[in-house]
Parts: sequence; structure tokens; C-alpha cells
Amino acid sequence: MEKTFEFLHEPTVQPMPVIGLMSGSGTNLRKILEHERKMKELQGFSGYEMIAIFTDKPSDSNAAEIAGDYGIEFLYHEDIDVFARKHGLSAKNDQSKGIDEMMRVRQLYDEKTAAIFENYRHPESGAEPVLALGGYMSKLTPAVINRFLTVNVHPADLTKKDEDGNPAYTGDHAVELAILAGESYLNSTTHVARGRPDFGEILVVSAPLKVELRDEEGKEYEMNQLDFHRPDLLKVADYNQERLKKAGDWKIFPLTLDLIASGTFAMDQDWRQTENGVIYIRQGDEFEEGPLVLE
Repeated sequence: MEKTFEFLHEPTVQPMPVIGLMSGSGTNLRKILEHERKMKELQGFSGYEMIAIFTDKPSDSNAAEIAGDYGIEFLYHEDIDVFARKHGLSAKNDQSKGIDEMMRVRQLYDEKTAAIFENYRHPESGAEPVLALGGYMSKLTPAVINRFLTVNVHPADLTKKDEDGNPAYTGDHAVELAILAGESYLNSTTHVARGRPDFGEILVVSAPLKVELRDEEGKEYEMNQLDFHRPDLLKVADYNQERLKKAGDWKIFPLTLDLIASGTFAMDQDWRQTENGVIYIRQGDEFEEGPLVLE
């Protein structure tokens, strides 16, 4: 029986709508917007168009500034910590009443968020917006990620697995973990966001970036120093993560959106029907199993 494929986005003559989500500086979203504008200047068309930026921290992030700089809509409904307090928690990550209650409140927040996004289908093609997580620091719930295709970028090679078959370097300290494990090279990865942070179908892995055992001030270290002195390890990790952001994140995030918009990525079933699908890359009339790994 011939395998059938479902595109992550069915391409049309209209650009794929994108909504960026952020909580802080938003540098990744700026790079996505810069790439979009560059494509329009060079070829008169971009496959995607970021139409709005949403934030869960309207007063503490750069979301309004970036949206204003690029003339796109600035979206929010309430600071997520304020919302949590109105629902009996001290902050969004308050687990004093149990994880289930914390996630129930988070789901309520996301239901309001999703209701906003429902209004941003493309007016001509009817395409739903794709969500791009550019440093969005609140874990999304099914109210959003089961409704809208959501793409994240992570500062590690998520194809590398631990002994249990899970991604080896996840979480906020992925670069630190990779360096501590003795990795000689670092990569960024884009993936479909799922219920577990840094899990989901892998789309693009960046070209490898050689680890430099130094900090931003130029001080060099030996690996045995970093094993026993975490402050130095953090300095080295921060320096390398900033390098990786420029060499990895800022290159593959816009590329990933380009490829989704062009119908390059597909799965063997609708992405909404699974959390463990297989990504395929269209090459002409053929499909090859992904991810796309850059060299």
C-alpha cells in the first residue's frame, strides 16, 4: 500500500501566517522578521509572514517594541503571573496546590490565548497561523499546541539520545550539560512543540559549532576545571550558547519556517493525531525521512 503524507502546511500563493510568542528579549523573533523582510526585498515574496507577536509578559518583555518596529500587531491578554494570582496561585509555577492545579490554571490561560489566535487565519487562503516560540517561557498546554502547529528552537542536538532513548540535552541548561558531557560540537534544533518541553518531531539540525572552553572575556579553561567549578562552567556555557544562537538558532529558525511554508515538511499522518510522528522531507516527487541535518 502506497504511503500517504500530510503536509505540516499546505502551500498556497499566499504567505503562511506566523504568530511569534515571546517572554523576554525576542531576539529570535527579530531574526525571523529580518529574514522575512530580506526575502521580500530580494525576490519580492516571502513564504511566511509574521503577522503578530504574543507575549505572556506584556510589561516585562520587548514584545511591544518589536511589534512596533515591524508594524505588526502586539497581542496579549494578561500577565501570566497576574492571571495565576487571580486563580489562587502565587505565580505561574506555584506548585503548592499540586502540579495538576498549576496546569489547570495554565490551561485556562492558554484557552484565552488560543481564542485570540483563532482570529488570525489568513483572510484569503484561510490558513491557520503557525506559532513560532521565540523564548516563550511558559509551558504550553494542549489548548494551544493541539490546536496550532507550534515550532520551537532548542540549543542542542535533539537527535542525540540518553540511555533511555530520550533527548540527551533538554531544558534551560542544555549547553551546560553538553559541555559537561564532553561534547566537542554544539547544534541547535527546530522541532514541533509537544506536551513535554524539547520533545516533538525534529525538523532541522544546525551545522555543528565547535565548543570553545573560554568565557566572553577571553579567559580560557581546561575541562577538568569546569568539572569541579560550576561558576566557571556557567560562564563557558553562556559564551557558547550566545555563539550558538548566532550560528544556529538565527539561521535554522527562519529556514524552518521557509520550509514549512513551501510544503517541504510532511508527516505520515495529520500532526494533530499523534505526538510521535515521523517527519518526511519532500524532494521533488519523492519523500525522504527527516530531519534535515545541515553540515
